[in-house]
Formats: sequence, C-alpha cells, structure tokens
Amino acid sequence: MNLFSKSEDGSPNASQPDNVTSGAVSAPSTTAPVPEGETNTQEKTELGKLTAFVKEDPQNTYYIDGEREVARSSVCRNTQQGRTCLQLLISSKVMFAQMQKMNFYCALTDEIGRTDMECKYVP
Repeated sequence: MNLFSKSEDGSPNASQPDNVTSGAVSAPSTTAPVPEGETNTQEKTELGKLTAFVKEDPQNTYYIDGEREVARSSVCRNTQQGRTCLQLLISSKVMFAQMQKMNFYCALTDEIGRTDMECKYVP
C-alpha cells in the first residue's frame, strides 16, 4: 500500500489511514545541508518519535513507506482498533536505518505494486 499518491498536477498527496498521528508539521528546512555524520535537530526529534511509537508495541509488525529522496514517510502497524500510523519528516531511508538499529528486519512485501517495507522484530 503506497500511502503517498500523485494528484493530477503531479504533486504528492498523502492518503490518511485510520488513526493517523502526524509528526511535526513545519516545512522542511531550507538551510544549508547538515555535514555528513551529523544529524540535524529535526531529524533527531523525528527519530525519537519513531522510537517511542515502536516501543509502544515492539513485537508488532511495522510497515514503512515513503517516496524516494523525500523527507516525508510513514510507519504503520495493525492493531485491534485498526491501522495506526505515524507520519514523520524523515526519509524512508533514514527510517529504515533506525528500524535496523532497533533490531528490526525490513524487506519489501510479496505483493506486486506495493512500495512499503514490512519490518519484523528480530530478538
């Protein structure tokens, strides 16, 4: 399931799954790029939100999705109340790396046409 689709004019539209919790709503910074090896404050904040979201239910399966080279992605999990998602202002590549640091194995799903990755905790 790709949570981001393109509108008629080609701009991205985020579809809203059940129980979506948005991350920071400010526009991405237009300042100079952060030197390699350093993490900017916004990214640290977003990674903290991701970590807290996953720690709420670490044994669940998570689905991460986002457009390539765009600092906006989402992470979702299925619960008894439905699908719960968190939208963050970080790239899916950064999110993928953080999930690996938390001992999750992430891979593309088996379904053709889906762009999200499925992440499962590895003890």
